[in-house]
Amino acid sequence: MIDQQSFKLALASSHHIQSFNYMVQQGLNKMLTYFTPMELNPTDLAQDHNKNIHTPFNNLKITFTGLKLGQPYRFNDPTAIHQ
Repeated sequence: MIDQQSFKLALASSHHIQSFNYMVQQGLNKMLTYFTPMELNPTDLAQDHNKNIHTPFNNLKITFTGLKLGQPYRFNDPTAIHQ
């Protein structure tokens, strides 16, 4: 049985938990509909635009098709657990 203080805490925090769950389950991918694809061509990559760069592509288009929230970890931390 849950005591009254725990019930009040659960009730007070429930909208935060629901909001977070919505963001993880639906909101991240809905947000992608507002992203404009990024298009690059080799001259965009050159620091000196008069310089000719040879790349295996004529144009490059970057889009995002899905986002996922993963476990937090510290990069290059030997004590971190990576899954």
